[in-house]
Amino acid sequence: MPEKSRPRVLFVAPSAYLLGGLAVWLDYLLPGLREGGWDAILGLVEGPRHHRPEQYLQIHPDVQSLRIACQTGTAIGRRHALRKAYHDYQPDLVISVNIPDSIIAAAQMPSRVRPRTLFACHGIQSDLFADMAFLAESLDGVACTNRLACRLSGQLGTVPPERVYYAPCGTLPAAVYQIQNQEIFTVAYVGRLEQDQKRVLDLVPILTRLVAQGVNAQLLIAGNGPDETLLREHFAAAGLLDRVRFLGHVSSAAIPTEVYHYADALLITSLWETGPIVIWEAMAHQVPIVSSAYVGSGIESALIHRKNALLFPIGDCVTASQMLLELRSSPELGDGLRSQSMKTFQDRYTLEKSVRSWDSAMRAVLQGTPRGAKTFDGPRQNSRLDRVLPPDAAETLRRWTGRKSSDSGAGGEWPHSVTGGQTNEDVFWEIAKRLDSSQEPSPLGDSNGDGCSPGFQ
Repeated sequence: MPEKSRPRVLFVAPSAYLLGGLAVWLDYLLPGLREGGWDAILGLVEGPRHHRPEQYLQIHPDVQSLRIACQTGTAIGRRHALRKAYHDYQPDLVISVNIPDSIIAAAQMPSRVRPRTLFACHGIQSDLFADMAFLAESLDGVACTNRLACRLSGQLGTVPPERVYYAPCGTLPAAVYQIQNQEIFTVAYVGRLEQDQKRVLDLVPILTRLVAQGVNAQLLIAGNGPDETLLREHFAAAGLLDRVRFLGHVSSAAIPTEVYHYADALLITSLWETGPIVIWEAMAHQVPIVSSAYVGSGIESALIHRKNALLFPIGDCVTASQMLLELRSSPELGDGLRSQSMKTFQDRYTLEKSVRSWDSAMRAVLQGTPRGAKTFDGPRQNSRLDRVLPPDAAETLRRWTGRKSSDSGAGGEWPHSVTGGQTNEDVFWEIAKRLDSSQEPSPLGDSNGDGCSPGFQ
């Protein structure tokens, strides 16, 4: 391979569930980094049953990518495939996007060719921070899109504060807000249709209360997910299906014309978020935001109640509907929210600011002192073949014969977690909520009070 003139970065990501905000983030970040002097490429993992890069590439045909194929579905096979990709591409930096095996594989490389590693944290979930703690000795850095995630990276992920970077997501500026049809009050929901994090079933009682108050309301839903059928059933039981338009997957390029152009409000009902990008998009399009005070919105301090958004307690559908009613009846309130949200977007969440923050974090990782390589013992497969052969021999035989491990779904084929979480969920959420509401100095002792390295604010 020719000598490198630009630093090389390989983003290792799952092809089976690279959706929503992650896909939008990569859509702008990869070309932005290339313009900034990086040789940036997306490594899409491939598996025997579930992870099919061609499905992602059909929607994103212009992305520069390589396939990282493991057809056996085993841990040893995944790490072998990753090391081969590192050998072929020779990255200076590997960024894990929900593929922690990419960190382990880098640690297993000889020191003279070992790439630096960066853990991209886009969530507030116990398993993410348990993985950080497990991988900490081999992590050169963690980049978080949310200030609460920065704090949790130190407190639960045991990552030193000087290796934690704040790198929020961003979006493009948009057209000027246009006054909509005053006859129909249109509320938009954009995101994954699932209950645990997004609390999509809260949409049903909120819309029910709007209609009960005599509002001619409709709900635009852009997205899909595992609980779509359940959500449809709940709307049908409430007699509201004729007031809901399920748009399915809508590309990020089409969201403005198909959703924001018609929306009188964007509604967020989530338990937690590290953005979300759809809020920054709505701000850029001057669509008023009505949102839960989700975990992750506290010390981020982007959403200020009655200044640039209307906030309600998580799960409080009564208050949520009341805020939508107030927004419907008060044009002055809506105008004020639009003006201030545009200022928030311009100050903090433009695409250029996001690319610059990721670029800074990545360069800091390359310039810093490399971490050592921890020895990771891969789990043995519980199969007859592994009971009679050493792990390497069993894996070689699988590759030769085309044998696959048992089907454990997309998350088993290429796990998004190597620990599965080691913190009691109740304890985790108690810590997360306390840190998110705290205005005290960061427990990590950093001068910024947010658990992030100075200079990347």
